[in-house]
Amino acid sequence: MSTLPDFSLDVSRQVGKRLQRIEIRVEDLIFRSAESRIARVIAMLVDDFGSGERGQISVKLKLTQAEIATLAGCSRLTAGLAIAIFRKQGLLALRAGQIKVFDADTMRHCRDNDAFLKSRYH
Repeated sequence: MSTLPDFSLDVSRQVGKRLQRIEIRVEDLIFRSAESRIARVIAMLVDDFGSGERGQISVKLKLTQAEIATLAGCSRLTAGLAIAIFRKQGLLALRAGQIKVFDADTMRHCRDNDAFLKSRYH
């Protein structure tokens, strides 16, 4: 490792990013509602894989509700209910092979603020 300092630095960064994501996931499972965790997964997918304009962002990944639920640490039924709430509010559309997010800023706000989520959707 001492002979390849750039490689060592890159590996350290990757390990740090993975550790940060694990810490966020554990914190989410303990302190956040399922709806907030679903919003976080969708916002993360938008940030990592989204394309399009600010008004409408598409994520072209073939993810089922069960797979989204697994990423959020909840049941498929709970994920389906949260997605239905977001769909009804006009925030997103979920179709085979694609997630369309119509209001990414509100989705991010839902991800970060359980109180906002409860006041708006319950």
